[in-house]
Amino acid sequence: MVQLEGASRDLAAFADRTPSAGIFTRLGLLAIAREQPDQALYYYYRGLMIDPNFLANYDSLGHAGWVLNQDSRVGLRYAQAGAALVERLRPLPAQEVEETAASLGPSEASTLRADWRAFEPIWISYLDGYRDRLELQEVYFSALELENEDSARASAERLLRSNSDDAEYQDAMGFVLLRFARNVDELERAANLFRQAATNTDAEHATERTADKHLNLAEELMRQIRSGNAARELRTCA
Repeated sequence: MVQLEGASRDLAAFADRTPSAGIFTRLGLLAIAREQPDQALYYYYRGLMIDPNFLANYDSLGHAGWVLNQDSRVGLRYAQAGAALVERLRPLPAQEVEETAASLGPSEASTLRADWRAFEPIWISYLDGYRDRLELQEVYFSALELENEDSARASAERLLRSNSDDAEYQDAMGFVLLRFARNVDELERAANLFRQAATNTDAEHATERTADKHLNLAEELMRQIRSGNAARELRTCA
């Protein structure tokens, strides 16, 4: 912890001299590691003010807001804003390459386009990584708020199809089914997904704990339904 404090102090001094969104994001991550989510939020917001197109801040703001205030609505807003930003950023480099190529000679333009074609897969992978992380947050926060059911279901299914062995995707799909459950069959599928996530050998400890908690909720609700004591609405899980 002492080392983290020293690193934070040195980086904050550097940020005062040379502020950038990237530096403030790193300061926010250090604050999270020091269990200071309020300080993390401050740094993330400062980074967002400097560069509203810095994707890492949107990824971090929802997480920090939830850790500090259990504020799923703010988290949902930033996840949606970040996901929209991903799609706005996606075509920009190719457009800039073409605009620049138009002012170059044929040989130089051809070289520029070839360089872009070589780099394009890296750019796509970078954006797709943020899209998936932000979409995962959007799924969870939508389920917590009981909003955007259709898009939450579709996104959770897409993420799970992309990697059916990912514990976070297993838990996310289960949580959507738990919160938006239409029948007992969906609750049973949710419970099975929670079991997979809770016993996933590649899962982080926090994901295991969360999935286990969700499994208990799903099993309790199924017991209530089968005993005839459940509320008429299935959507009562917290």
